[in-house]
Amino acid sequence: KGLVYRGLGKNAKALEMFLDSYRLKVKMNSENIVVTIGELMECQISLGKYTETKQLVRTASQYMKTESDYHLLNSIKGNIDLHEGNESGFIKKKTDALNYFMQNNLKYAKGIAKELGDYYFENNKYKNAATYYKMELNHISGKGGEKLWENLWQ
Repeated sequence: KGLVYRGLGKNAKALEMFLDSYRLKVKMNSENIVVTIGELMECQISLGKYTETKQLVRTASQYMKTESDYHLLNSIKGNIDLHEGNESGFIKKKTDALNYFMQNNLKYAKGIAKELGDYYFENNKYKNAATYYKMELNHISGKGGEKLWENLWQ
């Protein structure tokens, strides 16, 4: 339900659903808790709840079992870095996660290249922005992204 609410832009309601899911997974000692924690953190960040997110980051480290878990959570930590003015931390964490997921799990790479593209675009570094936007379109969002881009300009 959290994903549906998040897709609808109802982040407060999504946060409630992810919190319920997180509590349930902790009780059940679930193997898939890191993905839920990641979604929970993303909702918290979108609502400006950085203090809560930082607390959850500390808790989440005990659930990391794979390198994917590490990069997933580290990418989210990058958002906290950016909020706190640590732009180099943001760039490092995001590019590390993107490079890892481009090699190992494209599903989790989705959105990271766009976040980097957005960051560079907002900072008037259009060549870097274009590189990451193209990466998102061509490699992550599925084949044919380049044709979609070309059709938009015809």
